[in-house]
Amino acid sequence: MAAANTDKLIKAADVWSTTLSSGITDSDTTLTPATVTGLPTDTAVMLVIDRVDSSGTKTPVKKEVMVGVVSGGNIANLVRAVEGTAQAHTAGAVIEIRLFAAQWDKMVDWGLAEHKQDGTHGDVTADSLDTAVLKGWDGWLTDDDTWVYVTAATFKIVGKDVTARFAKGTKLKFSQTTTKYAVVAASSFSTDTTVTIIVNTTHVLANAAITAPFYSYAARPQGYPDYFAYTPTYTGFSANPTSEECKFSTHGNRIFVRIAGASAGTSNATGFTATSPVTAVAAALGIGNGVDNSSVLSSPSRCVIPAASAVITIHKDFASGAWTGSGNKYCTAEISHYF
Repeated sequence: MAAANTDKLIKAADVWSTTLSSGITDSDTTLTPATVTGLPTDTAVMLVIDRVDSSGTKTPVKKEVMVGVVSGGNIANLVRAVEGTAQAHTAGAVIEIRLFAAQWDKMVDWGLAEHKQDGTHGDVTADSLDTAVLKGWDGWLTDDDTWVYVTAATFKIVGKDVTARFAKGTKLKFSQTTTKYAVVAASSFSTDTTVTIIVNTTHVLANAAITAPFYSYAARPQGYPDYFAYTPTYTGFSANPTSEECKFSTHGNRIFVRIAGASAGTSNATGFTATSPVTAVAAALGIGNGVDNSSVLSSPSRCVIPAASAVITIHKDFASGAWTGSGNKYCTAEISHYF
């Protein structure tokens, strides 16, 4: 910010003094010292004229403290009589930088604006916080960059590296006729930043213009869904379970997956796998409740996803038992893993 004569925090200059090049009246708002070398230019300066005469004798009747800003070889925008009386000063008058009561008081006023005497924070003002916070921030941050559709799983920001903005788990909000939501699976940069989302069937990224883009690191930004639906890929069936209720939610870079079929599929193998919406970075274990050959299992099913895979293997029981390769089977399973 530019220096101003209203500054409360005012820099000084060590043992600085000079003389007035030409006289000023009691109402002039610019003075010309013999030199301005050593004076701060990023804040106002507070100076005193005629505190002493050229021989060092105090002249309290003539003393005047004023505030201004360095402008070329001048001190401009002067506020007169900060201390003492506004009056004329003749060429050769001594000008000094010292610590003044008025300067100290300005610093105290600055500190007490939002602090108490014990140093704790007092009342805040509209200038001290983002206006959106004071009005009730909804948790979303506006993205000024343009998101460009690439695939149903990716979009890009052209010509710049903003991968730090789109870390794993970042929540997204955007518009394609309707408001849509997504979560970041990964981002990478090569000429453009490519953002990969976890694909869901609730809010589909379409091959269309993406408008009103927002992102959030909040746990629950306004409007963000509790979960997303997705469609897993199964193996072990000639006819997959129907009326699926497969969902996921995320917390940071951890995903919570629920695989459920309201009606059983037709088994054609002793194995049973279903895909997670995103690849795991570390192995994880889950649990389920299954039906095998039309019989409800009395023991829980064991669900495993290995590192670097998106395939969840669902075992009949915790002893990794095999399923019946015929009849009906399904499993309501839950597993969470990092991505």
